[in-house]
Amino acid sequence: MKKLTTAKIRSGKLAMRRFEEEGIYHFLFEVGKKNVKLG
Repeated sequence: MKKLTTAKIRSGKLAMRRFEEEGIYHFLFEVGKKNVKLG
């Protein structure tokens, strides 16, 4: 049972990290599009 829990926590942390990275890149992409429109 312990192994299952740590595996879940580990994959959860990985998923969160991936989501955060994708969110940051998406945010930068949106800001870049706005800057291009303004420029």
